[in-house]
Amino acid sequence: MKPRRFSLLRFSIPFLTANLMLFFQLVFAAEQVSVNKTFFVGILTPSAYELGNILKYTIPELAKSGYVEGKNLRIESRLGELDDLSNMARELVELQPDAIITVGPPATHAAQHATTDIPIIMGFMGQDPIAAGLAKSLAQPGGNVTGTLILGQELEGKRLQFLHEMLPEQKRIAVLLQPGNKLTKASMEGKLLGLELVVFTADNPKIYPSVFSRIRSAGIQALLIAPSPAFFRDTEILVKLALEYGIATMCQWPEMAEAGCLLGYGPNYRQLRRQTAEYIVSILKGASPANLPIRQPTHLEFAVNLKTAQMLGISMPAPILMRADLVIE
Repeated sequence: MKPRRFSLLRFSIPFLTANLMLFFQLVFAAEQVSVNKTFFVGILTPSAYELGNILKYTIPELAKSGYVEGKNLRIESRLGELDDLSNMARELVELQPDAIITVGPPATHAAQHATTDIPIIMGFMGQDPIAAGLAKSLAQPGGNVTGTLILGQELEGKRLQFLHEMLPEQKRIAVLLQPGNKLTKASMEGKLLGLELVVFTADNPKIYPSVFSRIRSAGIQALLIAPSPAFFRDTEILVKLALEYGIATMCQWPEMAEAGCLLGYGPNYRQLRRQTAEYIVSILKGASPANLPIRQPTHLEFAVNLKTAQMLGISMPAPILMRADLVIE
């Protein structure tokens, strides 16, 4: 009796075909889940201007990575006064987004108090997140908060130095703060430069006119506007008042100089908003905020506004112009 032979080809082709079909069905199903899934990102901010910039710069960056609003990305924003942030944060958390973008310390704290599970990406954090209890370290945050750190206090001294170089004859400098904020680096730098810093506080745009009136009545012609989401939001109002009262201003962002401040020094706002998108993409792909390092800006820009200088009757010193990264004419 001849041994019975099996055709490996006849046996393997149907077997492989069936398994390949199963494989492609699984892949197709996985792709369908990815395509059909709608990711949900919340935004919490006290500033309409900053919300506009998130929509203008961050959301288009997400689209470049395949997360397109209206297709597979849903955006819900909450915008309001500082006192409303806690309630708005709870509203967002109840909707169970995949991640929440916050702007500034008040919004970040409100979101973190509302949830310890949903990832929070702080667009700009103006205080030490470790000291604030939001992270264990910058390299390994260890919780649900990560994002971009901008230590405004660290830059205040440099801003004051630029303002002094611009107006060396001014020995008294006004500083506009939000109530509860403190000066550290600026105070130290002011003592080194032999300057007297006169602090004014405001937490409402309605107060700004009286603040500028008091600054001018005190004979002060130079103002350092401290970092604040509210002040950034109110740039247009502050610039108008500064020009009206003839006061030279140093502001937080180069973009604020573009809007009319005499000087601006800080990170590029647009670049930071794009960086926020990088965090969102990582989290939507499954990364944990606990393991995403909190980053600081690697490049700072110094901006000067020649048009504002002309309106104030100020001659721009050549050394200042040479050091400027951005000159607005």
